[in-house]
This record gives sequence, C-alpha cells and structure tokens, in this order.
Amino acid sequence: MENVTLLDLDDTGINDLPDSFCNLLRLWQLKMNGNKMCTIPNDLRGNNFTVLSESIQELRFLESVIVNDCKHLREIRGIPSKLKDFSALNCRSWCPWSTTVLLNQELHENGNTCFALPGGRIPRWFEKRRRGASISFCFRGTEFPSNALCLAILLIDDLPFPVRVRPIVTINGNHVSRGWQKCKIDQLFIFDLSKTNHFDETLPFENEWNHAEVSLELKVK
Repeated sequence: MENVTLLDLDDTGINDLPDSFCNLLRLWQLKMNGNKMCTIPNDLRGNNFTVLSESIQELRFLESVIVNDCKHLREIRGIPSKLKDFSALNCRSWCPWSTTVLLNQELHENGNTCFALPGGRIPRWFEKRRRGASISFCFRGTEFPSNALCLAILLIDDLPFPVRVRPIVTINGNHVSRGWQKCKIDQLFIFDLSKTNHFDETLPFENEWNHAEVSLELKVK
C-alpha cells in the first residue's frame, strides 16, 4: 500500500477511513467527491468534517487538497510538506488562525503554489500591496520573476449568489488570464504568476524592461 500514488473514491458512499490510511506515504492525489465523510478529514468537497487533523502532514507526497464548500470546516492542524494547491472556497466556519498558518511565507517563497481560502487581509511579507482592482510593476530580462500574488476579495454584502473572479496578467500590453473562481464570502487567492496557463507561450518578453500589470475581473451570477 505504501506505493499507492492515486486513490479515486468518488461517489462511493464511503463514510469512514481506517487508521491504516496514514500508511499511504506516497499518496499525492485523493479523490473523494460526493461521499458522506463526517469524522475523517481528507481531500473532499462539500463534506461535513470540522477539522483537518495533524495526521494529514504524514502524507509527504500529497500536493493538492480541495475542501471547497465544506460549511463546517474550521481549521487545518497539519500541512503536508509538498503541498502546492489548497482550496477552501466558501468554508463559512473557517477560523482566521488557519488562514494565518497557510499564508506562512516559507510555504510560498519557492513558488509553484496556488491557494484559495477564506480571509480578507494580504500578508505583511508581500513587498508591494495596493487597494483597488489592479497592481503594476516593472522587471528586467526575458523571464518572469518568480513572484507570488495575493488577491483579497472582500464582499460587502452577503449576496444570494456567488461572485466569479478571474485574475488577468498583462505583460507589455499582451494579456493572459487564469480560470474563473466562484466565491460567496471574503476570500484570499495566492498563486505563482508564472504558473498561469500558457504563460510562457503567450506573453513575449523584452530583453530590457518589461511592464507588468495584474488586474481582477469580476462577474456577478
């Protein structure tokens, strides 16, 4: 079992996992959508568990954790060492402490991360911060700097329907965008700009100075 890397349990009706599950040390992707889990925390959407326990950090090869729409999820107590993608969109019971843990600078300083979680404040360790729908900066060379970007989406009213958001990267007047995300409550998005889809193939760079702008497109409904 220790060599299992992918486990697909979608729509199986499973409601419990044995203690031996933590022996899957090489597991990097777990699919368990549409189940009835209520006590064992894992990579799930729309389930009823309240805590991601510290045992999840034993899954040393796990790179992606998706817990969107888990209305009762409050906190995560352990972080897998290779975690790159984490999404907790619309988790209404989420506690601020868990957001602080997942925004630790050491998690993101090497790039390649893409996190979406409840919250409304950009971490202090970001060098440039700005209110508004866009931010711009300049860089030199033919490679995009390995910068992380954090977007804070603050919804003033409790809307009865989700807001769709999409970051757009513009280099020297050329555009490329990431996929749409839906959010119903205040959310933070943090991701490596250079990992935007088709980034290297679409955006030409100048040998000297390049002008970059990151903007945010919003749609209601």
